[in-house]
Amino acid sequence: MIRLANSLRPRDVTQTEWYRNSKTSLDSIREARRLDEEASQDKKDKPFRDLVAEDIKKVKEEAKKGDCAKFLKFLNTDYVPEEKRSKLKDEMLSEDKLKRTMTIHFAKIFHPDRNVNATREKQILCEEIMKLINIFMEEFK
Repeated sequence: MIRLANSLRPRDVTQTEWYRNSKTSLDSIREARRLDEEASQDKKDKPFRDLVAEDIKKVKEEAKKGDCAKFLKFLNTDYVPEEKRSKLKDEMLSEDKLKRTMTIHFAKIFHPDRNVNATREKQILCEEIMKLINIFMEEFK
């Protein structure tokens, strides 16, 4: 009876050599596929990236300054559509509320899922802006 119970018990195979080898192989295959897909998408997006290259450069230069509050003000005045523009108060841009402001106000505007119906140029610009917002969010964790 005990042998039967032991044979039905789930086993942890994550430490066995064959499992580690197969996991490593699977991870390398997935990474290669991901890189191929990204390369083909980059090739398709090249003409659109060229159209918004100047805007992307401006946004990245502003983000490099490292001041999150000024970056959000810059985005609000230059890249947020007029109907979605919010009035950024000093309290919203205080150190303890910046992450909340980025999440509630700016992530909703620039998140790629929110811009599915926009032109491809706008989608690419929003993706780049969202990457920079995410970098600032990481600083506040």
